[in-house]
Amino acid sequence: MSSFGDKMVNPVIRKALSQSEMAQENCVTYKGVARKSALFLLTFVLGAILAIVVHALTPQTTFEDYAGTFSCSKLELILMIVTAVVGFVTSLVASFSYRSAAICGTLACICFGYPIGFCACAIPAYQGPILLALVLTVVLVGTLLVLYRTRVIKVTQKFKAFMMASIFTFLIGALLLFVLSFIPATASAVNWMYNNPAISITFGAIGVMIGCFFLLWDFDAVESAVQNGASKQYENMIAFSLAFSVIYLYFKILQLIIRIMAFSRE
Repeated sequence: MSSFGDKMVNPVIRKALSQSEMAQENCVTYKGVARKSALFLLTFVLGAILAIVVHALTPQTTFEDYAGTFSCSKLELILMIVTAVVGFVTSLVASFSYRSAAICGTLACICFGYPIGFCACAIPAYQGPILLALVLTVVLVGTLLVLYRTRVIKVTQKFKAFMMASIFTFLIGALLLFVLSFIPATASAVNWMYNNPAISITFGAIGVMIGCFFLLWDFDAVESAVQNGASKQYENMIAFSLAFSVIYLYFKILQLIIRIMAFSRE
C-alpha cells in the first residue's frame, strides 16, 4: 500500500495488511468476509425483530411529536436510549479490536436494527419508507459492487483523497451548523436552512453520497486484505466494517426518503 493509504486505513486493518507471510488457509478471503458480513447484517434484522416483539408485548401510550402521532411504551423509549449508547460504544470497539469484533459487532448491529423495528411499529407512516429504503440500499450496494469489480469506479489514491476531503467537509459543516443553532444571532438562519426543502434534501443526498464513499472504501480495504494475505483473525473486523457501511448507507437513504415525504406533504 502507498504511504497515503497506510495513513488513512483503520490502524488495526493496516497492521493486518502487513502480515502477508501467513499460510493461505490462515488469510482473509472474499468468501469469509462475505459470509461474516451477511451474519452481521442478519443480526441487524434480528434487532428490528426484537423491537417488534417488545412493541407487541408491552402496553402502549400515545404520543405526539413532529412526525405525528405514534404509540409506544416507556420500556421501548428506554431501550431506544440504551441501544443508541450501546451501539455507539460497541461499534467503536469492533472497529479497532479484532479480538472483540465478533461479539461487539454483533451487539452493535442488533442495536442499530432496534430503532428500525421500533419506527416500523410505533410510526405506521414510516413502514413504507423503511421498506423502500431497504430495496434502494440493496440495489445501490449491488450497483456499486459491480462498478467497483469491473473497475468502472477505481478507488485510487486521488479518489481516496477526494473522499476524505468530502467527508471531512461534510462533518465540519454539520458541526458548524450544530454550533450556530445555539447562537441567537444565527439560530434563525440555521432553522431556515433545515426547513428549506431544497437545502435539506441536498444535505440528505450528500449524506447518501458519503455512505457510498464509505462502502467503496471498504470494498478496496477487503480487496487489499485478501491480496496482501492479511491474517484471518482480522476477518471479523473487516466484515463488520463492511456491514457497518451498508447499515450507514441504509439509514442515510431512509433519512432522505423521510425528508422528501415530509416536504411533499407541506
